Amino acid sequence: MMGVGIKGDLALDSPPKQLVIASTRTHGTGTVADSIHALRPDEILKVGGCGYKCLLVLEGKASAYVFAHRGGTKKWDTCAPEALLRSVGGHLSDVRGERLLYHPTVERGNNRGVLATMGDAAWYVEKLAPIACKLD
Repeated sequence: MMGVGIKGDLALDSPPKQLVIASTRTHGTGTVADSIHALRPDEILKVGGCGYKCLLVLEGKASAYVFAHRGGTKKWDTCAPEALLRSVGGHLSDVRGERLLYHPTVERGNNRGVLATMGDAAWYVEKLAPIACKLD
């Protein structure tokens, strides 16, 4: 059921007033650095783990998780976080805003990066468009 939370245990805060981006602590160059620069965040949380970064978004500690990198995460990294985000009205996609697919013949890598947010993803997708085309 959409929007009911996770067994009622997760206290969702409002998104940060400032733009806080959760991103990788280990792949901070190239398209990853370009994407963060394009968003002009007030704060960057460089942490490990796709699931943890999505949890920061769920908890309202980050505005978004942005990872514009080819193949840095796999489907098994994003499937559970996507289910949690979507269950409370959040968004998880590639950096172009296209849904990730999970079926037996799909590529295992998330080769167009990852974008997770509780808010409107369209703003992020627009800002990331010049970087997203480099992931093809």
